[in-house]
Amino acid sequence: MASRKTAVSIDEELFAKADAFAHDIGVSRSQLFARALESFMREQEDVALLAEINEAYSTPETPAERKRRKLTRNYMRNVAEGEW
Repeated sequence: MASRKTAVSIDEELFAKADAFAHDIGVSRSQLFARALESFMREQEDVALLAEINEAYSTPETPAERKRRKLTRNYMRNVAEGEW
């Protein structure tokens, strides 16, 4: 994958901790920052997905959804009873 140089400003203390941590785990600072950014972005995507799921489940069930859920439940019950 192609890479691009960039400059960021961070607190001196955080930089020192990141530098030491990168050394401890055997990666370059660039790799550490890239991994941290990837992890943070995945986490934010997960947060956004969870918000969407919560929004979907926060709305009341419509009569059509309720009917479909009952039909599915009855169908699955019949399937399970027929297999056992």
